Amino acid sequence: MAVFKKKPQEALRSRAEPPPAVEWDLGRLIDRVRESAPTFEAIEVDTALVHARLADACRDVGQAPPDPRTFERQTGPLDAEGWRRLALAACALDDSSYWFDLASRGPAFPVSAGVSDGLPRMAREAEPLTVALVRQSGTRAEEFARKLTAYLGVGIIGESHKESQARLHAIDYRRLLAEAEHARALAQEKMEGLRKKQQAADGARGRRGKW
Repeated sequence: MAVFKKKPQEALRSRAEPPPAVEWDLGRLIDRVRESAPTFEAIEVDTALVHARLADACRDVGQAPPDPRTFERQTGPLDAEGWRRLALAACALDDSSYWFDLASRGPAFPVSAGVSDGLPRMAREAEPLTVALVRQSGTRAEEFARKLTAYLGVGIIGESHKESQARLHAIDYRRLLAEAEHARALAQEKMEGLRKKQQAADGARGRRGKW
């Protein structure tokens, strides 16, 4: 099963033992993400409504909702786009089967931990992945869905944990942007080096011409 930043499996806990196995159908979750994305692409999110929606999801499976102060502290750093990501996550997960799966792991892994820690962490750390990109690109929708499972400590049906990590790494938008920027910087450095060599060669020819 999976969760991020420290490492997907570890973001929700400091315990050594993993949570009981829960696996979700990736294709179904991607579909839900893509269906929900247009709603949140450019709106100003009602933060209280998102909190209430997640709290109700906990209550619906017989678990206590997250402490409001904890939730407020964890979501405090979110900017407008971060709240859109969190709202999209809440909407995509608006199916009782997902929450019953999370609740099935028992009291040692309370659902409220995912709500107050895992989801806000994902909403913060998924930057620069925007809801607009998720709507426009199937790969970005897949990335969003995979990060949802990772930060909640959930596995993907038909994949080993190692395979899931590898795929998420391969499509990670932040990493791809960083690599593209690094490649541009190297190309500019190379061009600058060639320009200086050409100037030096032109200068040498000019000096020889005086004789």
